[in-house]
Amino acid sequence: MRHLAVAGLCLVVSALAAPACLGADGRASGAPSAQVFVQKFYDWYLQRSKREGTVDPLEAALKEKPELFDASLTKALKEDLAASAKSPDEIVGLDFDPILDAQDTCGPYTTGKVSRDGDSYRVEVFGHGCSDEKPGQPDVIAVIKRKQGAWMFVNFVYPPMDSDLLTTLEALKKEREHPANRPKLPSRPAWHT
Repeated sequence: MRHLAVAGLCLVVSALAAPACLGADGRASGAPSAQVFVQKFYDWYLQRSKREGTVDPLEAALKEKPELFDASLTKALKEDLAASAKSPDEIVGLDFDPILDAQDTCGPYTTGKVSRDGDSYRVEVFGHGCSDEKPGQPDVIAVIKRKQGAWMFVNFVYPPMDSDLLTTLEALKKEREHPANRPKLPSRPAWHT
């Protein structure tokens, strides 16, 4: 009899707790759902980046999965990609993969700690395979929000500097708009020619 009472109590507790884990549309939300969303995306992205002779994985992500990116992030990334395409002989935009915070792909990528920050979630992402060391800090932190019942990326944070993609894109845009403000390389001494 006592086992039935405990089992009944467990059912009541789980029934009460279940709505807290579900969104208004009945789908899972919160930290576990955020972590699954980011991990699935990174699995896809890594596979996409390993394809030879295809479109850049960032461009592919924006084209094939536009619903996964916030409009302001998409706009800033597309502006940066267009500026880089217009000036292939100089660096006027991102010179690294902003999804991985790397120039080389180190896979697999796995998600770690998830923390809530207001109405967004920050999901730590670790790259494995470039070294034998176990990473102490994430390579990148994906910042996501739920909008209209679906998760989407709103920014990417790059530890340990705590810089982020949106700020970096804004700085690059300002440099392109005001090229006189770009740092100049020191001129070579006359005897060096």
